[in-house]
Amino acid sequence: MSYSRSDTSVAIKIATQLRNEGADIWIDRLDIPPGNTWDLEIEKALEECSYVLFICSQGSVSSENVLNEVYYALEEKKKIVPIKIDDCKIPFRIKRLQYIDLSINYDEGFGFLLSAFDLNTDRVEHKSNDERFNQKGAEENFWKQTSQTNTIESYQNYVKRFPLGMHSNAAIRTIKEYEAEREEKLWSETKSKNTVAAFKNYLKETRLKNHADGALKILSELDKQNIDPKEDECWKKAKQVNSIASYEGYLKKYSNGNFKNAALSGIKTLRAGRQQNKVPSQQAVHPDNTNKVNKQKASLQTSLYIGAGSLIFIVALYFFISYIGNETVLDSDLDPAYYVKGIEYRDNKDYPAALEEFRKSAALGHTGAMYEIGKIYSSGEAGIVNKDSAFRYYQDAARGNNALAMLELGYYYMTDTTEPKYDSLSFVWFLKAAKAGNKAAMTEVSVRYHSGLNGIEEDHVEGNYWQKKAEAPGN
Repeated sequence: MSYSRSDTSVAIKIATQLRNEGADIWIDRLDIPPGNTWDLEIEKALEECSYVLFICSQGSVSSENVLNEVYYALEEKKKIVPIKIDDCKIPFRIKRLQYIDLSINYDEGFGFLLSAFDLNTDRVEHKSNDERFNQKGAEENFWKQTSQTNTIESYQNYVKRFPLGMHSNAAIRTIKEYEAEREEKLWSETKSKNTVAAFKNYLKETRLKNHADGALKILSELDKQNIDPKEDECWKKAKQVNSIASYEGYLKKYSNGNFKNAALSGIKTLRAGRQQNKVPSQQAVHPDNTNKVNKQKASLQTSLYIGAGSLIFIVALYFFISYIGNETVLDSDLDPAYYVKGIEYRDNKDYPAALEEFRKSAALGHTGAMYEIGKIYSSGEAGIVNKDSAFRYYQDAARGNNALAMLELGYYYMTDTTEPKYDSLSFVWFLKAAKAGNKAAMTEVSVRYHSGLNGIEEDHVEGNYWQKKAEAPGN
């Protein structure tokens, strides 16, 4: 039995009742002898068991330790039986498995659980061999009818009636095949219609979301094809003037226009140019100003050149100046509307909609939105894992001093690359995140200074310094 510590009393209750009915069940709180190592005993139990009862609750679905146990069992081809004890969201990787619900009517749900394991349902004596034979015969007949009907509903009914039946794996596999066929049929029909309504309907109806990114991209292209001539003319004038005022004027008239993202991007670029080159906010960037800045950079590089031995210093200083020259706007200075809406969609597990809002916020320069996009792409919550895109968004957010993104880059260079040369980059980003106040990064830095990981020279003074900072209240 795998469960969250917050559900210990319920888990022990279920385990005890099952044991009283004759089940050979293992639960850590009752079955790990004093003095034994918990991790080793849990791993041993996972290897030896035939079934894993996953106590589904709001606590367990957010527990990394519990999910690690369940996902390990999945990889080892163990049979997972989710047992729902409250109104929780079942994790993506197991939500297609038939679960037993104890949250509405405990006694009725527990009866189904006993039935699933062919245990004593009247709590007096175990079924006779004849009764077991009759039950298997009934299941075989039901399976035969299911195969003859051969619809997704018939297989779903079989799994519902026999969640741990002899043919449950075959039924679940067939259900997945039907769902994949439905997905492809829906996508094919959507593409043949090729309308905004069709693609919006796809995003609403799809369960697997295999083509969600493609649908969003095509929706964007279709929107561009239906441009109002007046809006088009307004946008051309805004581009021609190329000032913050002109882009804001376009957005004032067409707040949800086809060129909204381009206008926001233009404003962001001009603001960055204003901060770097001291260009007034209502004036377009003139080529003469750019040439003047380039000459100043060239002059700075020439004046610093004092011999071949200074070359490394000059190169390092040049990159440092280039890095800090791009001042970023603080998230608190930006309109939070898109970001807040994205968080709402994310919390409701509507990741395509969350991505759309986060992208709008990221276009304004919101580093928190960039970090959220990176998380969604990295975890695959939107149905697609895209490590490259996640990495790019983490980079952009980190350059805007987002400590969480810096931490993720540290982990990326530590786990998602194999060449030793990236070890030092991992430490660099951990150190940046630590200096930005991230306590998890402080821990990573402390460990490396104490142990010499990633090629870092051991320095226990630095290690103790970061350890003390990491141990501050709240961590």
